[in-house]
Amino acid sequence: MGKITDMNTRALENAENYDDAKLNGLFDAKEFCTELSNLINSKGLKIDEILDHCYISRSYLMDMKNPSKNIQPKRNKILDLCLGINASKEETNTLLRLAHYQPLDSRGENLDRIIIWGLAQKKNNEEIRSKLYEYGYTEFWEQ
Repeated sequence: MGKITDMNTRALENAENYDDAKLNGLFDAKEFCTELSNLINSKGLKIDEILDHCYISRSYLMDMKNPSKNIQPKRNKILDLCLGINASKEETNTLLRLAHYQPLDSRGENLDRIIIWGLAQKKNNEEIRSKLYEYGYTEFWEQ
């Protein structure tokens, strides 16, 4: 196990009450939601514009932006949203890290390599999604 996992396991084992355990390295909804909201605002996008370019529901997007919902979105949902808002590789990696996922990695699966390639080649949202679909990543294409 990793160092943080070991520390958290000891904290849980030593805590008389669950709520007293001081755990490290967990998803911070407030930090993620703040970064996501700031990114969306910096792009000057309205919710309807975002929803036109990605395949997540309005309610899920609103929940992702609301720290009180404490939703840790799946990695592919974050990637879908980042494609929809034309996030850069750096912006995408920031959100992935905040959600405790691996950043885009050229040594990873085709999904990551296609997105890295598309962003580097200045491909638009639909071109990247089309290539993802071609390689079997159907969740990034309209059903």
